[in-house]
Amino acid sequence: MKNIKIESFFKRNTRYATKIIGFERYDIPEYPYDAVREAIINAIAHRDYEIKGTDVTFFIYDDRIEIISPGNLKFPLTLNNLEDGNSVRRNEIICNLFHHTKYMEQYGTGIERIKTKMIEHGLPAPKFELNGNFFKVILYGPGENILKLQDSVHANKIDLKKYDLNDRQYKLLEILSQNNENITNKEIWRII
Repeated sequence: MKNIKIESFFKRNTRYATKIIGFERYDIPEYPYDAVREAIINAIAHRDYEIKGTDVTFFIYDDRIEIISPGNLKFPLTLNNLEDGNSVRRNEIICNLFHHTKYMEQYGTGIERIKTKMIEHGLPAPKFELNGNFFKVILYGPGENILKLQDSVHANKIDLKKYDLNDRQYKLLEILSQNNENITNKEIWRII
């Protein structure tokens, strides 16, 4: 599997929110890459390889990502019990290979991991569909709410109150953190 190519394609075709916290800039991806990677690994590991002439597909749209895998869910899995953590491997050798190469952490945890990563990132839980003889994972994006995404950068937030700054210093930091364009010293003095 060409993990580097998948990640490169993902980064080229999705947006990033830029947040300034303190004097640090953080680029937060539109989607959590770990959730996307997990969905792709699951699609490859559990696809029905007896269906010829089709591949696992990975589509990035303006508002969502879709990963489509040939084959229905393997019995006894259904859409209703998919998130119960049951492990049903269609392709034992591929699953074992992914497990030993660290692409797949534990059997039966992938769906929950995708869901958790999406929710932690501030996005809706993934949607799962069966369309004919294909299984689809839909990861909905933030749309226009990209700046509201959650990320671990909040853990690095600096509490400026402990620095005993005056009102003008707070105002200056606010201007600098919200202004992604160049701002001149003259413009700053005019504002504060």
